[in-house]
Amino acid sequence: MDQQKAVLRISLTFFTILGINPFKKLGKIQVSCIISFLLILFVLVFLRLSYETVTFALISDTFESTFTIVHVLSKFITLTVVKPTLKELLQITNKFWFPSVDSQLREEVENVLKILRMLLRSFLVFVTVVIVTFAIRPIFDDTLAISCYTPRSIPRVIFIIFNNLVFAVSAFAVGSFDMFVCAMVVLISVQFKILNRTILSLDLGKIGTRIDERKCLEKMRKCVEQHNFLNTSNFAEIAKSCVYVSGIVIELFFFFCLPATYLMIQTEDMINATYNSGWEKCYFLSIRKNIVIMMQRMQKETILSAGKMIPINMETCTNV
Repeated sequence: MDQQKAVLRISLTFFTILGINPFKKLGKIQVSCIISFLLILFVLVFLRLSYETVTFALISDTFESTFTIVHVLSKFITLTVVKPTLKELLQITNKFWFPSVDSQLREEVENVLKILRMLLRSFLVFVTVVIVTFAIRPIFDDTLAISCYTPRSIPRVIFIIFNNLVFAVSAFAVGSFDMFVCAMVVLISVQFKILNRTILSLDLGKIGTRIDERKCLEKMRKCVEQHNFLNTSNFAEIAKSCVYVSGIVIELFFFFCLPATYLMIQTEDMINATYNSGWEKCYFLSIRKNIVIMMQRMQKETILSAGKMIPINMETCTNV
């Protein structure tokens, strides 16, 4: 579980600041303030249409700011609503994170998680640079981080600080959501990889006694239990229903399509791992029957979808 926590540490840290850490009590003050501030900015965005001359540039800025606020609210409210589910998911995931694997597989998993950590840190740096860039814009021109109407009753400096603060919180909220989804998809992909290796290690052709048969059936039961968890996980539904809110091609590629494709590859390898486990050489009919049933169940594709309509994978990304 330490490996999983290390990967999720960045997202969980920001979740704590935002008041939505799955392992802590909901921060009602933080959540209420963030939603209220975003709704206030949402109203101020449209007030520009009443107090300023309507131009194409104004309409464009209004659309951009509206999309940004809706984007942030969608992800933030989603995280708030599914907070209890995320806690349950992470606790169950720990149950199936096998502590003892062979050195080769451990090295492969470490390499995958190392690349993932590098990606998440790079994205965090990118988000920070974007926040700083937008925050200093008012110093050089009359542009706010989130373009909206500026009330005359509020000193401009104070309003700029408020606007920048909301923008920074929004950026980190969106970033932490994307990093969390990406990390969870990769972690589940790794678990499929571990499950595939476990199935291959059954070595069914060498089972020759009733004791071996009982041990093998117990291992197969655990494999089926883990497969059921991975295939019907609440997270899968969360990811399927929430991924659609991402509207940036780079974000779609690195944080959704690439990990989702990796997940699909691991699930497709699972039936091959089962078939190559030496089941046809096994003497015991009960084991052969169980293997056939397992292979039938594993033929069902595991696909992450956007709004349960569009598959999230590399093919979708290239089409976009």
